[in-house]
Amino acid sequence: MMMRQQRQITESLYNQRHSDSKLLYLVMVSVLIFYISGCADIKRIANSLTNISKLEFSLDGVTGMSVEGVRLDRIKSLKDLSVLDGLKLANAYKNKTLNTSFIINVLAENPNGLESGQKNISATIEDLQWDLYIDDIKTISGGLASPVKVPGGGGSEIIPLRIDLNLVDYFQNRGYDALINLVLNIGGLKSDPSVIRLSAKPTVGTSFGPIAYPGTIDIEHEIAGN
Repeated sequence: MMMRQQRQITESLYNQRHSDSKLLYLVMVSVLIFYISGCADIKRIANSLTNISKLEFSLDGVTGMSVEGVRLDRIKSLKDLSVLDGLKLANAYKNKTLNTSFIINVLAENPNGLESGQKNISATIEDLQWDLYIDDIKTISGGLASPVKVPGGGGSEIIPLRIDLNLVDYFQNRGYDALINLVLNIGGLKSDPSVIRLSAKPTVGTSFGPIAYPGTIDIEHEIAGN
């Protein structure tokens, strides 16, 4: 009887140790799988961040300039305005409005895939939050109307940003002639340069979801006509 009890105790201890070892093994395998998977995810995240950091942004000019519905992208001075258009703008200025519209063309370039051995990876810009500065004066803010896909391998895409603002709100200390000249400067229609700058925060789509830049980038351009 005593021998049987000792054998039962021994078998019980063996089974317990075996069970503990199996549990420990499963835990170790699980940790190893998690670690390997985690490393792969970390590597993919790192690659995504690297690809995002290589995107390049620049200003590619201003088009479609108009003030109070008067197209100014074909004139070079106030003298080129018709009498009716001149009166329309002068009356608007008296009422403290010079509603100005134009398109800022942002050029996005994606060099991913240019280097030997790199994959040709396209990038989708999900959003581009921006603040517009004209001659260092902050004006309006906005974002991206819809996502823009930029092909890899040195591909590029123009992102048109529509600007609508009342210049009088931001340049109250300037007279009528100075404001019209400013508009012509921005449009690159005069030799006098003006600087437009976007303080922007891009958000780029990845396999892990959209990733926003940690800070803002300055997209700046000095515009001057011939």
